[in-house]
Amino acid sequence: MKKLIYIAMVLMMVFSVSCTKSDSKENNTVNTENTQKQNKTSKEVTSNTKDTSSGKNKDTSSDKNNDTVASKDSDANTEEEDKDTTEEDNTADEGVKVISSDASQVEKDGEESLLVTDKVVIDGMTEDILNNMSLEEKIGQLFIVSCESLDTSKGHCFEWRNVTKNMRSTLNKYHVGGIILYSRNVESIDQTQRMIADFQESSRVPLFISIEEEGGDMSPLANNLNMNMTQFPNMSVIGELNNKDYANHMGKTIGKEIKELGFNLDFAPVTDVNTGDENSKIGNRSFGSDPLIVSDMVSEVVNGIQSQNVAATIKNFPGEGSITEETQNGSVNIDNTLEQLRKINFVPFKEGIKAGADVIMVSHASISRVTEDMVPASLSSLVMRSILRTELGFDGVIITDALNKKAITDHYSSRAAALKVVKAGGDMLLTPENLKSAYNGLLNAVEDGSIKESQIDNMVRRILKLKLKRGIILSNTNLIERDNK
Repeated sequence: MKKLIYIAMVLMMVFSVSCTKSDSKENNTVNTENTQKQNKTSKEVTSNTKDTSSGKNKDTSSDKNNDTVASKDSDANTEEEDKDTTEEDNTADEGVKVISSDASQVEKDGEESLLVTDKVVIDGMTEDILNNMSLEEKIGQLFIVSCESLDTSKGHCFEWRNVTKNMRSTLNKYHVGGIILYSRNVESIDQTQRMIADFQESSRVPLFISIEEEGGDMSPLANNLNMNMTQFPNMSVIGELNNKDYANHMGKTIGKEIKELGFNLDFAPVTDVNTGDENSKIGNRSFGSDPLIVSDMVSEVVNGIQSQNVAATIKNFPGEGSITEETQNGSVNIDNTLEQLRKINFVPFKEGIKAGADVIMVSHASISRVTEDMVPASLSSLVMRSILRTELGFDGVIITDALNKKAITDHYSSRAAALKVVKAGGDMLLTPENLKSAYNGLLNAVEDGSIKESQIDNMVRRILKLKLKRGIILSNTNLIERDNK
């Protein structure tokens, strides 16, 4: 009955969205916003924001196609320099004016700063910024952390809702690339905007400010009634409706509303095909069991979110739709062959990549029938270099799932996990259990030559390019001219 009510509400919203298409371009934005606000669904508030991975460990065997991928990367731990990608992103939003801005340029004398859209300019600025960064700053850019990592005085799960002196000090020391906020950090519109602005003002290099706002139950912002945001049904309902216009509308609405708060990176949409009858991990967060429908919905949501100049993330590669356990609780395994993954799991990811998704999040679940070991995908060179980079052709930012989950912490120290992620080809590390240990481990590895600085440079290039593309770093940034390193 609840699902039927949701579908009825969605159909009403789709009709409203369709009606706006007959209006003139000048009135389209206003009408869409009114439609969104008038059709908010009434849903139970859910504050859980953690994205966890899951699966059952099973006996493994080698797939006949494993050699195809394995031949591209014979040693999962071999250090190789990432190739700096230069292919133009067709999804760049030319002429889009930036709402959030470089911390040094916020509302500077009322001057309106513009997004850098020219690829040649972005490439040139990236090199100039990179050349003015110290090794310590470059290492820091690889991390997105929680408030608790910046201020450990209240433990690992405190409801921080303001930027403290300790947080400012940690930002200055470790130069992290971004922050993730959870439902516990969000109280009101004004508080959230002020907190995000304070974070940006505290960092020399503008930060990714991220949230896991998927829509449906996994909506830490929209499900907080104080935030006055549009609520959407679960993705399973959206998938059943199978309406591309509505999926795009949802993505645009989420992107617009979180952008107004100061967020610039959304860890959404879920790109997993729900193939497990008893799947407790993905469930209604997936668009469904048909890879083609999931592909269409994912592509439209990605386009919608990124049309608002917010980076979208397709997750959880290589696809968690068949698993029932939680990587939050321990090791899990995706018991699929490479051929099965290609026919089902990879399909929506390929379409998300074609749609121009900025970021891919890699799961901690292993794919033992492909890799012939139980190494988490987030630490696997075969997964990130051979499959994501080479086979699927992804040239954006690769980020891990949260590294403070037991699938990682039960087997690896923060230092060891960080080293494995970087050596395997990941770009960014999400919430390591111990920031200091992970950061120093990477710094020491570069200093002693076990990781080449040129590899770190390539990772940071991708990060800086995305920050320029999404207006997080602006054309009038002060990061290029610097007297001392």
